[in-house]
Amino acid sequence: MVANRLARLSATERRLVRAFAKGQALDLMTDPDDGPQNAALWGLERQIRADVIAGLLIEAAPARPGSVAGVRLSGARVTGALRLAHATVGVPAEFIRCAFDEGVDLSEASALSVHFRGCYLPHLEAGRLGLRGVLTAQGCRMNWLSLYSARITEVDLSGTTLTKPGDIAMRGDLLIVEAAV
Repeated sequence: MVANRLARLSATERRLVRAFAKGQALDLMTDPDDGPQNAALWGLERQIRADVIAGLLIEAAPARPGSVAGVRLSGARVTGALRLAHATVGVPAEFIRCAFDEGVDLSEASALSVHFRGCYLPHLEAGRLGLRGVLTAQGCRMNWLSLYSARITEVDLSGTTLTKPGDIAMRGDLLIVEAAV
């Protein structure tokens, strides 16, 4: 359960857990120009394990009264693969100028809105994702994106660069977008 997944947290991960419960953002950026292109230079104080984020999103503890829980994270280096496949994610997730060491897997998940803004991630696998809100990947860099057979209310991929030399960078066969692309 939550206690097992969230055991042995770093100081930064504890800050994320507190921000999550209060419905607040955790901003780890040190400078306005300090984006994910500099992630190799970031120290341990900016690293958060993907398993910790998954634990918060999947096994969400209740928010404090008057707050809406959610992961709202800026300027972090996310280590490990963020595996949310087949999960029910009942809170919003927002990542701003984060660098993901490994890909994000939302395949066959059910979720509210998920936002990536100015992030670097190897890939986003969202095949058969059911999203009741918005999927945003604005100004991101990734190798490939799969939205195969996903059902999403709204998609925003503005300014995102996909690069997968010699292969397909985006799969969108059977994608259903109910409102706007």
